[in-house]
Amino acid sequence: MVMQNSHGDYKLIQIQDIVVIRTMGAWNQECVRNYIESSEAHFAKVKSLQVVIIIDVSLLEGMTPDALMLMNSYNLQCKARNMFRSQVYYAPSSNILLKMALTLLKVTDTKQISIKSPKALRSYLSKEFSESVISEVMAVLESSDLNE
Repeated sequence: MVMQNSHGDYKLIQIQDIVVIRTMGAWNQECVRNYIESSEAHFAKVKSLQVVIIIDVSLLEGMTPDALMLMNSYNLQCKARNMFRSQVYYAPSSNILLKMALTLLKVTDTKQISIKSPKALRSYLSKEFSESVISEVMAVLESSDLNE
């Protein structure tokens, strides 16, 4: 097996019962493997698997076919393990990116939704979370630096 360098980047941030996943760049299979490993390690520490996951796809440029296959397989495993209460795909700056992510990642489940504006995301989160939690989530999503 030939090892490849990871292309693409991500960051997982936990804010109470919300996990924000910021994605960036064009992902290859190695990046997805790293993401899965990080996700599994993160969720192993979480007391409740019933979290709301927000996936920011606004900086995602795409995925190689093998990466996409691996990610779709992992998403199905997460769904089968009932790992999240809901999964939100978020792309405030690009409806095209959001449509691409939803199509490529085969988002068809009612627990998986797409939101394309900060106002709509705030409204969605306000059903379950306090304003301070929502403000913290929005600050993370509005940050231009994945390392913050």
